[in-house]
Amino acid sequence: MRGPKYWFLTHTGRQFWPLDARVDEIHLEDIAHGLSHICRFGGHCRHFYSVAQHSVLVSRAVPMQLRMLGLLHDATEAYIGDMVRPLKLQMPEFNAVEDKLWAVIAKKFDLPVVLPPEIKHADNAALMAERRDLFDASSYPWGIVETPLPDHIDPMPPDEAKTFFLNEYFKLQKFNNENL
Repeated sequence: MRGPKYWFLTHTGRQFWPLDARVDEIHLEDIAHGLSHICRFGGHCRHFYSVAQHSVLVSRAVPMQLRMLGLLHDATEAYIGDMVRPLKLQMPEFNAVEDKLWAVIAKKFDLPVVLPPEIKHADNAALMAERRDLFDASSYPWGIVETPLPDHIDPMPPDEAKTFFLNEYFKLQKFNNENL
């Protein structure tokens, strides 16, 4: 839907219609900025920890040919926000919006629409490392079986996470261009 009430202003000063996104309206700078300012876990971790930093960890946990996909796997959240997993599992309407937006983002960056299982595995391994490093100890099971990523996570402030994300993107883009 494209009406005067259905858009918002992005970081780069562009109009964006989340329910009617178009490829030419997707911009890396908006994604990096948005993800670097969104705190994972609805903000319930000990310290601010961004989706941008999480995305780099996922990217680095998959084979090289999947790293760009790992980096951008949560790019929709830059435009429609993050939702805690238990709620997201019960919101098919939100998932449909996210899937539609992901298809546009995937087209923009020439990525597959269907995420391979390696991305989900790395996402869950990052999740378990985040639990280990960003929350106080708890005996409550999360229902995830993946082994946590081995490296300790030190949360970055938004500006640093944005740079971290953009540097990873341009490094992967250069690698992909050199290996075509």
